[in-house]
Amino acid sequence: MGTATGEVKAGRAYVEILLDQTKLERGLKQAQKKIKAFGENLIGIGKNMLAVSGIMAAPLAFATKGFADFDDAMRMVKAVSGATESEFKRLTATAEKLGRETSYTAKQVAEAMTAMGRMGFKPDEILSAVPAVLNLARATGTELGEAAEIAANNMRVFGIETSKMSNVADILTATANGSAQTLTDLAEGLKMAGPQHRPGEDAGRYRLSCPVAHGTDCLESRAQRT
Repeated sequence: MGTATGEVKAGRAYVEILLDQTKLERGLKQAQKKIKAFGENLIGIGKNMLAVSGIMAAPLAFATKGFADFDDAMRMVKAVSGATESEFKRLTATAEKLGRETSYTAKQVAEAMTAMGRMGFKPDEILSAVPAVLNLARATGTELGEAAEIAANNMRVFGIETSKMSNVADILTATANGSAQTLTDLAEGLKMAGPQHRPGEDAGRYRLSCPVAHGTDCLESRAQRT
């Protein structure tokens, strides 16, 4: 009798051990699934963080490159215009200001300044003339650098003071937009007309209306007939 009871207890204990082991194995499997899922979630979070950091870094990289390009452009302005440090600071501040307040970027403004500097404009002359050049480019749909070169070249050809840049820009705009010519076409014609209409040394003072208006009137008349 005692032996039989002992065997029953031993059997129960064995069954309980098996049940406990089964529960343990089931628990371990569930734990493994949770750990795996947790790891996959971490990987997903890591990928998302990399993507977000990449998106966040892109504007910074773009801004850094934009600043470097502008800095290079302004160094070119300084080189061609012979600007002193104080003049260079004023030119830079003006380019940045116009870049904020107009449809052109600061780099584009710097390129226009370079074009004028190459035509012999001094820093102060560039500062006073560049707003009118921007207006000329915008009104005629011409690239800013090209508009600057055209306006500066014609002022030199016709012997006009740089303070008259606004007047020159208005005349060039009205002539180009009022005919079949583009500003580029007009500039080519003015290269030939300019020397014939330039005031002589005895003119006393340079007059805007006479030289440029006569030259542009001639070209506009030809354009209307074609």
